[in-house]
Amino acid sequence: MSNRLKTCLRVPAVRESILCCILALSLLAYALAGHRQISLPWKLSPYLFPLLVSLFLLLLSISLCAEGVRTGRDGGACRPSPKTEWKKVFATLAICLAYYFAMPHTGFIPGTVVFLVLLFLLLGERRPLLVGILSVSTSVVIYYLFHVLLHVMLP
Repeated sequence: MSNRLKTCLRVPAVRESILCCILALSLLAYALAGHRQISLPWKLSPYLFPLLVSLFLLLLSISLCAEGVRTGRDGGACRPSPKTEWKKVFATLAICLAYYFAMPHTGFIPGTVVFLVLLFLLLGERRPLLVGILSVSTSVVIYYLFHVLLHVMLP
């Protein structure tokens, strides 16, 4: 194994990208094999969504690998990884659980707006106009795409 390859494999981002690439290729194989067994066009196939997810995951893993190789060249492999903020992790889980249980009572758009506002604030975004615009627009676009265009039942 060459010295350059060993250096790249020491970078956590490169190792993670390899794992994500393996997962993406596995999901891609699953979607293609599953679709092959049914006689439906792709637009009606239940394997279309896994196919799209696998392609996006593959693109993201390639991007992550490229970033890891760049940081490996710059000596980034020796940098310590940031400390995990467990309070934020558990707060995010609590917000997600609250969103899950409140959704049938609040409806999709109001519940999702509140959920996104709380997550933006937890992640440190303090510009109220940006938080409001992103939360409302994301909720409305998702509602329009899934409920209006795709006729998916939303709470």
